[in-house]
Amino acid sequence: MRLLSLLLLIFVAYAANADTYVGGDRCATCHQKEYRVWKKGPHASAQKNVEASTSQSCFHCHSTGQGPAATQLPLPNVQCEACHGAGMYYAKEDVMRNRVLAIKLGMRELAPEDKMVAMCQACHRDDVGIGKKFNAVKSWKRIGH
Repeated sequence: MRLLSLLLLIFVAYAANADTYVGGDRCATCHQKEYRVWKKGPHASAQKNVEASTSQSCFHCHSTGQGPAATQLPLPNVQCEACHGAGMYYAKEDVMRNRVLAIKLGMRELAPEDKMVAMCQACHRDDVGIGKKFNAVKSWKRIGH
């Protein structure tokens, strides 16, 4: 039993850190309303702001899945998994119905509010020239779902 628990723990740790993105279209199969909100918002076209750039550092925030340990090509724009975590292991419907399991398998916990703010501010920093002081709580209400 201890060996089985250890193997499960190793799998969960791997799954939570894996660069295994499924893409927003897959999320939309169950989350149509949320997908429509995203499609109309600024994240759905975030890559347009840096298309002329040759700096890979821009794509870390203007695409999905582009990080220092990325093992696959990034998805265009800031898709669902940029905020909610790579979904390969938690995207199945039966897993999504179990929030605790989904979080253990890689879904990013965005509550309490300070976790959401920290996640947003990883890209929405004062030093990247967004033109104004970014208010994550106020902005979340605009794009929230």
